[in-house]
Amino acid sequence: MSVITKDFLKKKESIIRTSGRYEASLVKSYLANAEKQGNEKVVWFMKVIMVIPCVLMVPSIIFMSMITTSYIWFVGVTMALFFLNVIAHIGEIESKIYIPLYHATILLIILLPLITYIITL
Repeated sequence: MSVITKDFLKKKESIIRTSGRYEASLVKSYLANAEKQGNEKVVWFMKVIMVIPCVLMVPSIIFMSMITTSYIWFVGVTMALFFLNVIAHIGEIESKIYIPLYHATILLIILLPLITYIITL
């Protein structure tokens, strides 16, 4: 058996034995991955500048305007989240903070219109 297969089997056994700590290891591995990407700050800043306003904000605001007449709160929330991401990058916060912030922003921009749509049905 190769070394890679042995390591995989050991990890699988440890996950099975400690199933209660599996979620904690997911969070730890996510944060470790975020820390590894700390040297790619420019790439993440470009993602914030390009993806949030161009790809996510415009369609979600248009969708919100079609499903409800009081969508100005959503515009304010999305703008606040966008500027929070920009300030996090300008302030040179650690990557284990600005990468989850970016993912949370994307999740909120996608989920808030969908939840509003479900409520108005």
